Formats: sequence, C-alpha cells, structure tokens
Amino acid sequence: MSAYATLVALHAQAEYDGAGSIDLGTLDAAQLIKEFDTLRAAAPTKKPRAKKAAAGAGDPLPDWMPVEAWAAFIEMRVKIKKPATDYAQKLLIKKLAAFYANDLDPSVILNQSIMNGWQDLYAPKEASTAFRGAGRAPVADQNRANNAEALRLLGQPTFFPDDGMTLEAMP
Repeated sequence: MSAYATLVALHAQAEYDGAGSIDLGTLDAAQLIKEFDTLRAAAPTKKPRAKKAAAGAGDPLPDWMPVEAWAAFIEMRVKIKKPATDYAQKLLIKKLAAFYANDLDPSVILNQSIMNGWQDLYAPKEASTAFRGAGRAPVADQNRANNAEALRLLGQPTFFPDDGMTLEAMP
C-alpha cells in the first residue's frame, strides 16, 4: 500500500474515531508525511491479548486418571488446533468417569483417541482389551469355547497350544 493510500485510510479512521480530519487536497508531500505521522500517533492501538492460563491448570485430576495419557490427549488437541476449554475438559473427565465406572480403562480410551486424532472420547471397539481386570475378559473365554465346539464338530483337534486347554478341560 502506498503512503498516500495509507494516509487516506488513516484519515478515514481518524474521522470515524473522532480524532480529527485533514484536507488531503491542499497538502504537499512533506505535509502529508507530517500529517501521516500525527494521525498514526493519535490512532488507537490494540492492546495485546494476555495469554490464557493453561486450561484446567487449577482443577486437580481424579486419582484414577492416568496423568501421562491425559496430558498427551490435551497436547494432541492443541496440535490439531482444537484445544479443549476448561469446561470441555470437565465434560471429558465426566465422560471418562462414566467409562471408568463401567470397568473400562481410561488410558486405553485416551490412547485410542490420541492414535486416531479424535477430539472426543469413545468406548473402545474391542471392549475386551479395555477392561481394567488383570485376567482375560469373559468374552475371550466364551469365544474360546465357541471355537473349540466348532472344531469338535468339524472333527479337528481341540487342543489350544497357548494354554494347554482341551475341549474336555473347559467348563
């Protein structure tokens, strides 16, 4: 933008703000520059925005929350340019609490959302891998029994090398 066009824009802004006006047609180049500097000095300046505090910094996390996975999820949200507000973080924690109450592991849910770049939290598609229990989920035992029965009906051996169980040994 040329100096003259900038001056015209500042002149219009000065009139709009009530800071005064100048007659552009009667001034020479030196006077235009002087008036330009005067208007620039009188023009209102925008105050720089204060940086917001880290979201959720004041609220403590529940004891059951995996801190590392939560921090990674919040960092991922910032990197995808969808940062969670304080209120959104409270809602996400409530959602995780509901999953936790249903014996789902919050770290599995958070990691799933991180890996897929999701901005929300969802129950795992393979629910048997998300249970907090140390042993196998009941679904896995039922699947093994179903597979053993199918093998028995096909006349195939029913030995499972991973645990040494046979169809007859299963409950």
